[in-house]
Amino acid sequence: MALALHATPAPVPRGPIHVTPMTPAPLATVNDDLLNAVTGFLAVEDVLAAAATSRAMFRSIHDHTTYWRDLELNGATSELLQRLLPFASVMRCVRFRKSTASTDAWLAFAQSTRDLTVLDVSGSKHVTDDVFRLFCARSATTLREVAADNCSWISTLAPMLPFAPSLRALSFNRCRQLVTADVLDVVSQAPQLVSLDLKGNPKVSPSTVVMTAIASCPQLKVLTLGGSGRYTKDVNAEFIQAFSSQNQAIALECLDLSCSNPFGSRSPLVDDGLVPLLQLCPNMRALYLKGQSNLSSHIFCALPPQLKTLDVTGCAMATANLDGLACLPFLEELVLYACNNVTDDALLRLKVTHPHLVKLDVEGCTAVSAEVRDLFSQC
Repeated sequence: MALALHATPAPVPRGPIHVTPMTPAPLATVNDDLLNAVTGFLAVEDVLAAAATSRAMFRSIHDHTTYWRDLELNGATSELLQRLLPFASVMRCVRFRKSTASTDAWLAFAQSTRDLTVLDVSGSKHVTDDVFRLFCARSATTLREVAADNCSWISTLAPMLPFAPSLRALSFNRCRQLVTADVLDVVSQAPQLVSLDLKGNPKVSPSTVVMTAIASCPQLKVLTLGGSGRYTKDVNAEFIQAFSSQNQAIALECLDLSCSNPFGSRSPLVDDGLVPLLQLCPNMRALYLKGQSNLSSHIFCALPPQLKTLDVTGCAMATANLDGLACLPFLEELVLYACNNVTDDALLRLKVTHPHLVKLDVEGCTAVSAEVRDLFSQC
């Protein structure tokens, strides 16, 4: 009986074991994915340090990561640009803002780049015409977006002429050596341009650029010229001639025609000159008219009804009566800086008629009481 209890049970018949074949991922692919996941969280100095540990690691980081495709740095030094030279050729979007690197360091770096699609060196004070020319030459077939705000040594946009038809966005704010003719040469040949920022360029005629850009760039959505050159006495006649007979709508969503001196401007632009342009912009969402002191309050009724942001700082004739803003029911941001004719009653009416208004700048408006100011500060 005991033997029977401890006997080995008869084996249960089983079918063949089926094994689902797995396609093994190449080890290199796994390593690439892991490397991308790790380097994506590292600062550039740490990535460079890792690349310096061995030749194999250098090749992996150089050839098999996406880290360099879109690199954004602030305050890059000459030493850092020097360390980045071996990787410059695989970079595609370079956004090196406010760099302190020397001109020589920039020249060496630009020479090492190729096939960039985006170049942003804004605030890098040692970027010169030679550096800019070299960047453009090395990526003439691929560059689509270029920004060099506050690069005062750049005096010409001519290096972009060979690839102007492919440009999508340009930003050269406060490049004070630029002149009107130079800008027009590029803009007139850039039909795909979507964004053009030229604020603070005293030698650039804003009205001429407006007319040329709108005529040449049908996809243009952003055009900012605030603080650039003066408006001539012919601006109204020029705008009327350019826009009054046009029937096709303009794609503009943001327009900045602000004057360089919002409180001492002598801009001759009046309602009759501006209205034909505004009537062609049904999609406009932001309009900056700082210092256009000859515009009246009637201009409010001519503004695109979908407008969300409006700056009329220094427009004393316009701000004398804000009732016309009722034509802008979707207004979210209104700047009335230092408009001394704006009253409490006018602002309280705005509070009722504009439920979407979340930001109101009445700083320096001497006729506005502290109570009403506090009321809008809670928006």
